[in-house]
Amino acid sequence: MTETAHLIMGAAIASRVPNPYLASIFALTSHLLLDIVPHWDTGTNWRNRSMKKTILYTAVDLGLGIAMSVVLFGNQVSLPYMLFIMFMSTLPDWLEGPYFFGFKIPPFSSIYRLQHIFHKKKNLPWGLITQIAFVAVLLFSIYLLSPHIPLI
Repeated sequence: MTETAHLIMGAAIASRVPNPYLASIFALTSHLLLDIVPHWDTGTNWRNRSMKKTILYTAVDLGLGIAMSVVLFGNQVSLPYMLFIMFMSTLPDWLEGPYFFGFKIPPFSSIYRLQHIFHKKKNLPWGLITQIAFVAVLLFSIYLLSPHIPLI
């Protein structure tokens, strides 16, 4: 999934789950589950373009995801808490990142292999369409149908 999708899902979780331990678990789990959906992201076909372009695409993706999350959920939850849970929803990608810069050693290589198990890549445009549709359904379910999960 794009970082935008992961970040929006993290923000949605933060808006519904006030317990940071539970929200962190949900956010990390959501990352792996979202990556099962056939999708395009800035890492799709990364070997076919320069690292500079991939970093630029990823930076734009992160900026878009943060902005959309703040617009959608910023008035429902404190910004520091929301940003923390958003970070947790993208943590596997942050931990995998050094692998792409040549650090092909544990723990980065292990995280890369784990993520590779879950990733189901699809080229544009369908890889973007599938994730937009899937995230929209999840947001509808989380945001409109579920109550807040109480502190435990």
